[in-house]
Amino acid sequence: MEWLIVAGFVLWVLAKSGSKKSKIASKATRMAAKSVTRKPAKQQESKQSPAQKKLEQAFSGWLRERWQLAENVEKTSDRSVIPDWFYHEITDRQKERLEGMGIELDLDDLSKGQASDIIGLMERPDLEHADMLKFFGHKLAGMSQTEARHRVAMYMADAEAMEQYENRPAAPIEKAIFPFFGKKSPPGLTHKQFVEFEAMLDEHADEDESSRVKLNRWYALKDGFLELNDPDTLEMYDLKKVSLKLYMQAYRQLEEAGGIDESGVFDDEQLVQHIIEINPDIEKI
Repeated sequence: MEWLIVAGFVLWVLAKSGSKKSKIASKATRMAAKSVTRKPAKQQESKQSPAQKKLEQAFSGWLRERWQLAENVEKTSDRSVIPDWFYHEITDRQKERLEGMGIELDLDDLSKGQASDIIGLMERPDLEHADMLKFFGHKLAGMSQTEARHRVAMYMADAEAMEQYENRPAAPIEKAIFPFFGKKSPPGLTHKQFVEFEAMLDEHADEDESSRVKLNRWYALKDGFLELNDPDTLEMYDLKKVSLKLYMQAYRQLEEAGGIDESGVFDDEQLVQHIIEINPDIEKI
């Protein structure tokens, strides 16, 4: 049944594009045709690379739609979802990467954006993208960096969705900015209000040196918390997700021990050591 769907897509693209197929359309057509002419899945399963399997799964749904969208907007000025660089030629470095991944395609037929999409199929979503998709109710299990990036771009092109996202409740680390600067956090604080308050502090920080130093310490504290809870960082240190309360306890201990310089810079490993000492159960077993 699946090969009939893909075959139908091939015929539709050929009929739609005629003799003046765009470069993107012809690439999508070739990829679909490759899927149609493959041997049965049982014969191919042992020979296909994990990346090739992921590519075919994605191309049977959302990735085909993404590349079709790229074709549709290529000759327009709309770059809200598909950026200009998507249509550039594939780079040598991308070719090497795709060859190493075992991708079974004529790589010269791909654009830079398509190559980037395929590479991202084997990567996890960026933390910022993951937060947005969670807000809109998406389940991230099994979602690739490319799919997350595409769905985020679709939301960002929707003014109503972005207004809703910008006015979401502030995250715990965002609420922490007020006590850090000796102020009381207002009730019902939103992300947008946090951004505006931080921007106001930055605008006036150069009025005196101490204000800039204090703000730089805040940036270091905030960025340190976000980077520590990045999935790759947690995996590197074999840690479970670190709460803001635990992070702040370890931060203060490190500060008292002289492990944080005037600008707020500190050694990540030293902070992690303090976190583990405070709560040994934070380590994955």
